[in-house]
Amino acid sequence: MEYARDLGPWIQAQQAKGSNFTQTVVTLALQFGYAVPVAQRIVEAVLDHEGNSGRLVDESCGPAIDTASESTHLDLGDIHAQLVFEQLAPRIVLLDHFMTDAECAAICELAAPMMRDAVIAHGAGGTLRSDRAVRDADSAVLLKGSSPIVNQIDKRISMLTGWPVSHGEHLQVQRYRPDGRYAPHYDFFEANAERALRAGGQRVATLIVYLRSPDAGGATYLANLGMRIKPRRGSALFFTYPEADPQSGTLHAGDTVQHGEKWILTKWLRERAVESSGLNI
Repeated sequence: MEYARDLGPWIQAQQAKGSNFTQTVVTLALQFGYAVPVAQRIVEAVLDHEGNSGRLVDESCGPAIDTASESTHLDLGDIHAQLVFEQLAPRIVLLDHFMTDAECAAICELAAPMMRDAVIAHGAGGTLRSDRAVRDADSAVLLKGSSPIVNQIDKRISMLTGWPVSHGEHLQVQRYRPDGRYAPHYDFFEANAERALRAGGQRVATLIVYLRSPDAGGATYLANLGMRIKPRRGSALFFTYPEADPQSGTLHAGDTVQHGEKWILTKWLRERAVESSGLNI
């Protein structure tokens, strides 16, 4: 995971002074203002699992947005997105102007005739079924290569994240009507969701693009952080969860839409190439 690099020496100094793992996590949370699950992930990333060696843990490569440049604009080839906000742990990036108004409208028009009840995965087999009490929305899957606009957006996401198109699920468009919502959830699969995991491994990151903003409500609520992202057409929210664990700090929800409709485009990125049989949920 990513974190402010000056925290590494600080954590090592705490260990040298005799602080155990739990004490270091609590001190980090209190002194630097991190949520406890996030503080735990940072300490784990700096120290070995015993919390006493002071060496950095090797991390596998994953999807990431490079924000190292001093510029707030990201050149994605066919468009320049603007960096609005970023957080290091958990890794969250918010962009404006990821899609144009015309592109948002085109995706909505393409998806509208294909809308159906949105589903969620249940049980060891990852059975898909509708549950409006949890996810009150409609959705449509836009298959890779199905149209020029789908190709364009898939390639743009790949350029943004450095992750191959092959390692992502099909684009999914979701429509939330008045009173529509999505209860707090994680995007990664449970360990016993064998069907989903066979199709491309675990999910490791999510990109949400806001296609149409409601008149009221419908924010994306990051529950672990107490943070709400208001929908703005064309903006994109990216977050990663390298470990499929509640301590990833990525519990999130779709707040109830009060007036109007909210349309979003979601891209889930996987560990490896996604088989054609892999189903979006």
